[in-house]
Amino acid sequence: MDIHHIGDFANSNKSNILENFQVFPKRVPSYSTIRREIKRVNFLNTLQNFNEWAKQLCFDDSLQKWVAIDGKSLRNTLTNFHNNEQNFISMISLFNQDNGIVLN
Repeated sequence: MDIHHIGDFANSNKSNILENFQVFPKRVPSYSTIRREIKRVNFLNTLQNFNEWAKQLCFDDSLQKWVAIDGKSLRNTLTNFHNNEQNFISMISLFNQDNGIVLN
């Protein structure tokens, strides 16, 4: 994903963004504005804050029973490209944090 995709996302979700955030004037940020703001983000500070937040979750026993799920589609296997019911091969992984088992 690149910054253009974030701009596309903002345009696609314009009504939700304007409704839930105090955006002035009443329009979503342009690609250039999004790019400028992302460049201003301090990555190391953001990473440190995220890690501190994640550490708080590690001690919650209820999270030990969760299963993480991740899926990817294999692009070169796509058929019926112009159809709503596209056919492609997916790779799905499940990870159980409690015992460290990964299922593919």
